[in-house]
Amino acid sequence: MAFVYVVRCAFTEPSREAGWNAWYSGPKIAQMLRKPHFRTCQRFKRIAGHGRDYLALWTLQSPDAFR
Repeated sequence: MAFVYVVRCAFTEPSREAGWNAWYSGPKIAQMLRKPHFRTCQRFKRIAGHGRDYLALWTLQSPDAFR
């Protein structure tokens, strides 16, 4: 069975947003995928409307990923 871990983010520092995206899409994802039970990650950016700007969906092999 697979599990999904959902991370939503409202980024509030526009001057640092490009650097934050480079870090999250590069080293952060690589670091997390080296951990036991983390399998995949997809990131999304809201292009219209109101709410949190970013969404990351992580698939996990087990909820033990958080232990």
